[in-house]
Amino acid sequence: MSLFMAAGDFTLIRDLDVLKDSFTMKLRIIRLWTLEDYYKKDEIFAIQLILMDEQGKKIQGYVPNAYIYKFRKVLKEGEAFFIKNPNLAKMDEGKFQLTDQMQKLTFTRETTVAPCLDFSGSINGFAIIEYHPIIVGTVPLNISLDVIGFVVAIGEIDARNEDRKRHKMRLQIQDVNGSQLDVNLWGDYCYKLNEYIQKNPNILRIVIILQFAKINLWQDRRYVNTYYDVTKFIINTEIDEIKVFKKSLNQDGPHENSSSTFSYMKSNRSSDKDDFVLNHELKTIADIFEPIEIKKYVIVATIKGILQHTSWHYPACTNCNTKAVPKNPSNEPSLTGSLKNETYECRNPKCTKTETLTVPRFMIPVRVQDHTGSMTLTMFEQDAKKLLKISAKDLVAKTAKLGFCTNAYPSDINVLKDMKLAFIVSVSKYNVQRNTNQYTISRISDDEILIEELEKKFVVAEGVNSQSFEHGTTDCESQDNIFIKDAISQTDDNVTPMNRALEDDFFLDVNDNMSSSKTMKAKGGGEGGQHKLVKVKLEK
Repeated sequence: MSLFMAAGDFTLIRDLDVLKDSFTMKLRIIRLWTLEDYYKKDEIFAIQLILMDEQGKKIQGYVPNAYIYKFRKVLKEGEAFFIKNPNLAKMDEGKFQLTDQMQKLTFTRETTVAPCLDFSGSINGFAIIEYHPIIVGTVPLNISLDVIGFVVAIGEIDARNEDRKRHKMRLQIQDVNGSQLDVNLWGDYCYKLNEYIQKNPNILRIVIILQFAKINLWQDRRYVNTYYDVTKFIINTEIDEIKVFKKSLNQDGPHENSSSTFSYMKSNRSSDKDDFVLNHELKTIADIFEPIEIKKYVIVATIKGILQHTSWHYPACTNCNTKAVPKNPSNEPSLTGSLKNETYECRNPKCTKTETLTVPRFMIPVRVQDHTGSMTLTMFEQDAKKLLKISAKDLVAKTAKLGFCTNAYPSDINVLKDMKLAFIVSVSKYNVQRNTNQYTISRISDDEILIEELEKKFVVAEGVNSQSFEHGTTDCESQDNIFIKDAISQTDDNVTPMNRALEDDFFLDVNDNMSSSKTMKAKGGGEGGQHKLVKVKLEK
């Protein structure tokens, strides 16, 4: 160590030269993790590092398997070292970058390490950025980033996958400007936050920092994700960055003695089987044609066409996904339907933005039909993108590139026609109050096995209906009793309206026989020529 200190000539990261073999660096390890051996899961294959010099520049470090024995017990996260004679290796181009350096330090047999007690640089090396560039897409997807925010919404842990590393928790965090950002915690990170909440049940505000996180793009929306074991996840610690952030919040926002600043998200991660078969009632179009109750239902129907009297997309607020409106509606769109110079505002009272940027989202009115009727449903981005294999944003761009008006329906949407799907439709407060049955599609499934299972419920019920008229030798009263028992035993709550419907049909058929040429025989006579029991025989 004394030799390093005496030299005083340390190479900075910016001055690294691949032509030099001998040099010494003064660096702090701000992140350290290990890679497990692919074939021997209990053994370490390599040690990975992120190192920072006194000027705040960062570079990735790598200890190969052959030299783990030499450095494993020496290198510690958070500590500074003199590192002499590391080797320079090239980073893989095009891959996700943890630093802005396209080379890394490799520890070899010639490399020596000694503790440094006078490192004058930052302790953590945060490079925190604002949310806006992330949301609008100006931050590259292939480089890591650091964010800070207080948690405003927490989702349940999705632990359906057997691999714990693929368990996920959704968050929404907010910055001092009121902008909100979607975050996904993966693997141990979500359990770390869950454990913190359990140990601190009375906590009112949770401020977190994600260092070396990754932006993922899903449905044209950007999410900040933890990145394997690399991301550094800090929760409510007393470091300077969190203290300053909390102080900024308290100037205008809620104080620590106020009510909780976060809420819990409702889980929407149930499986198709649960959502379509167990969680919602199965209905026909006729059953829900009149909007009586605010509720979600399942129907099976075929898309027969696309109504083209309204636009197939809308300008969505990039912050909350609600439809945004131009601040100056007098501006006319161009031939391609774009409003490049238009300023939009979001009128969603729950959104933290008033003036906002927008992105096109699907809003397609589809006409669907089943064996009981037809109706119009509205299909939005998530489901339309799943079926069309393209986002509204990309389809608008494609249409404009071809020189067509983006308000006209592109031929790509025609692939929806004749698709038989299971729909979860939402009867909203608006539908009930306005007595309109153009419902919103909450979820779709094109799973043929699931659709077949749902249709079997109607087949069973209708089979009971037809069988109730085929027993010409039994009397009306006993057959009616048999039908009710069969209906109860063979169907579930998803087809409860069938009991009433079949009973109505039955007595209507009796009246038809009484006033038509159909044969009707009495089983025993009653006073005044009235028959207590009736046999029904339908003419072929």
